[in-house]
Amino acid sequence: MILKAGDIIIYNATKGGLFSSLQRYFTRMKFTHTAVVFNKIIGLDSVIEANETVAITPFSRTLHENITEFWVFRIKDVNDERIQEALQYIYDKLSGKLYGFLQLLYFVRRWVWETNWVKFFFSWMPRLIGKPDDVRQWNNWFVKGTICSELKWHYDHYIAEKINDEEWLKILEEWNSNNFHSGDAYIVCERVEKINLKYKRIILNDEMKLFEY
Repeated sequence: MILKAGDIIIYNATKGGLFSSLQRYFTRMKFTHTAVVFNKIIGLDSVIEANETVAITPFSRTLHENITEFWVFRIKDVNDERIQEALQYIYDKLSGKLYGFLQLLYFVRRWVWETNWVKFFFSWMPRLIGKPDDVRQWNNWFVKGTICSELKWHYDHYIAEKINDEEWLKILEEWNSNNFHSGDAYIVCERVEKINLKYKRIILNDEMKLFEY
């Protein structure tokens, strides 16, 4: 597997403990983490990601674990110079920021409002309290700190804005950076024409297998 700076990686920590289980439950999706491939550091594939803080870490940790599924997406038809600008942008903007744990409370609220029976019986309520019908457009009460999927939202938005890709921007702006989880990041990768799946490593028949596309 050959990673390229600017690739987007979306993970499912199959044995990530309670935190990963809660993520899957409240997002109703299996994706638990997002990172962007950075330039190599002393020859090692590295990613910029948000854990306790936003930092650049070696991707080899994930490879050696052999318990984490991942999907690698690659942006096409965007030159390397623009990719480097976007990586520098998210590094300058977010590196060193603390993880936004309180920000995650929004996803509990979103889970409630996206529940079918709540939508059926209380669809009138958002307008009554002056909010958009789509809970993805509601404000997050806690915006300090950074969660992992925020990196991907800012990275995508920077590129889409610079190349004036209105369709990509339109898709991204169904959310904002604080209301965007790893499952949303996967959805954007599937919907944006310029983003293609390059690799995936998944558990199949109780074995971890890598596929290239």
